[in-house]
Amino acid sequence: VGIMMVSIIHPGGAAQKEDSEDNNKAIMSSADALLDLIRNMFPSNLVQATFQQYQTRSQYIMKPKPTVSQALSESATKRTLIYGVQDDNGSDIQNFALDLTPPPDVLIHIREGTSDGMNVLGIVIFSATMGIMLGRMGPNGSALVNFCQSLNEAVLRIVAIVIWYFPFGIVFLVAGKILEMSDPSAMGKKLGFYAITVVFGLVL
Repeated sequence: VGIMMVSIIHPGGAAQKEDSEDNNKAIMSSADALLDLIRNMFPSNLVQATFQQYQTRSQYIMKPKPTVSQALSESATKRTLIYGVQDDNGSDIQNFALDLTPPPDVLIHIREGTSDGMNVLGIVIFSATMGIMLGRMGPNGSALVNFCQSLNEAVLRIVAIVIWYFPFGIVFLVAGKILEMSDPSAMGKKLGFYAITVVFGLVL
């Protein structure tokens, strides 16, 4: 039912349109994406994996300008297209010449890079591997297991304290977003479509 309601109403259609207009995204081939996925399975730095992940960067470099002799040879082989255009009466034909210049050569330089975002795949694989190894170690791994359990308990207590202050932070976040809105009607329209989708889904 939820999939049907989303397909009919399209609550996120406006957001998808805004994302499609962003032309600053890097162009990546399917092979690079697959190899990056395998590369992210084995992070070299666990701390960095919590906020960054590996991504291949493609840099487009223009080929250097040719020398004088190369330019002369290219100009000699350059093609010229001549075509005629008749006037309205059909009595006079004007000839035009168009130089066909080949496109510039572009070299693609592949280099290593990173992108913002947690490397979830690498962290999950490392955690699963560490858990399996600790389980096989038996009593020898109990010290590290006890440390992880104590750390988990401490983090849970810190999170429980922070949750009590979440409402104040959410109020200020919502207030900031309201002040940043350039077109409140557009935002209201998006929220309206989302609310309609949720309500109809609950009713059905």
